[in-house]
Amino acid sequence: MLEETISAGGVTTSARMSTVRCQAERLKGTDRAVALPRGASTTILSVVPNGAFVRKGEVICRLDASAHEALVIEQKILVEAGRSRCTSARLDLQVAEESLREYRDGLLTQERLELSGKLAEARSQLMALAIRRDWLGRMLSKGYVSRAQVGQSDVSLESMRVSLDRLDRENTNHEVYEAPTRLRTLEARIHEARTNFENEAARLGLLERRLARLEKQVASCVIRAPHEAFVVHANRPKKDFVVEPGAPVRFRQEIMELIDPTEIEVEVLIHETVVGRVAPGMQARVRTEDAPELVLEGTLASLSNLPMRDRSKYASNETAYYIGRVVLREVPPGTHLGVSAEVEIVTNRKNRALFVPVVSLNRIGDSAACRVRTPEGIEVRPVVTGLALSDVIEIVEGLREHEEVLLQK
Repeated sequence: MLEETISAGGVTTSARMSTVRCQAERLKGTDRAVALPRGASTTILSVVPNGAFVRKGEVICRLDASAHEALVIEQKILVEAGRSRCTSARLDLQVAEESLREYRDGLLTQERLELSGKLAEARSQLMALAIRRDWLGRMLSKGYVSRAQVGQSDVSLESMRVSLDRLDRENTNHEVYEAPTRLRTLEARIHEARTNFENEAARLGLLERRLARLEKQVASCVIRAPHEAFVVHANRPKKDFVVEPGAPVRFRQEIMELIDPTEIEVEVLIHETVVGRVAPGMQARVRTEDAPELVLEGTLASLSNLPMRDRSKYASNETAYYIGRVVLREVPPGTHLGVSAEVEIVTNRKNRALFVPVVSLNRIGDSAACRVRTPEGIEVRPVVTGLALSDVIEIVEGLREHEEVLLQK
């Protein structure tokens, strides 16, 4: 088996690390916010010691949530008031819809029937009066009635015609103007009530989302460990920040890191000159400084797309390294974090290959040749080379297995 490898330095690190940050937002305009330093949102009430080992679900930090709890109470009052307004608007919409159905399906039909009945009654009366007028006219010609009776009948008949015309116009006005206007008015009330209800529902949604956000922030002031880990405080002495009770923290400020010591991988720095020969999925062998006699098998799981450069003032040039992550198949007990490691990445492997020492090759122009011992004597034979390592080189064509090659003099 012939392997081509590259070597790189690395360090053991945890495969599972969590950053704990402050999730409580700064409260603008409140007395609590004014009492805090500029930019701070709350203070630390209690915190586990630096370097402590914590279990999953254990409380590792408590932040002061008193100001946020006060806002939660105020917001709950606003939410309840918003719910009352929303309920009232919904009831107004229901009343408006019922009013429309009542008029369209009930009162409008009743009004039409009443007007139709009055018109029918008036027409019947007019017909009766017309018949009586004809009869009185015949009786007047025979001398049985007086002209005064006939004149009174004419007045009654004309009055009934006027009443019938008035009822007919009233019916027309009702169908053309009054009923459509009443329907449009009721529909407009429904539209107004629906718009008001939708506005109140949207306003209630905003209030409830703000309440949920504030309650989430109150809950985030009690920080629990997401997994078993060692605690590393994010102390910044140069910036006058030390993680301790009473220390002010800003929104999204890092408070600590949780490092799981049970899942270990190797972070390897690959130089820019060889990164083109490396790809995720390649096999790797790791030796750590605390146990150099052990060879740990692993796989290059990932490789950064952008390099990390050494820009320190002591560097003579900008040295670029790509960060790779080697996942170990098995981590022996006692392996420590932060230990230097030597990583050997297998970039090419051939299970069946014919190879000879590099010093056995001779150069003839642009081609290579080997001196082979044969029964007839020493033969200079041209060969085609393949994979080359530091001390051996693959022979693709020109030699057979078990042939004896001579080293250069």
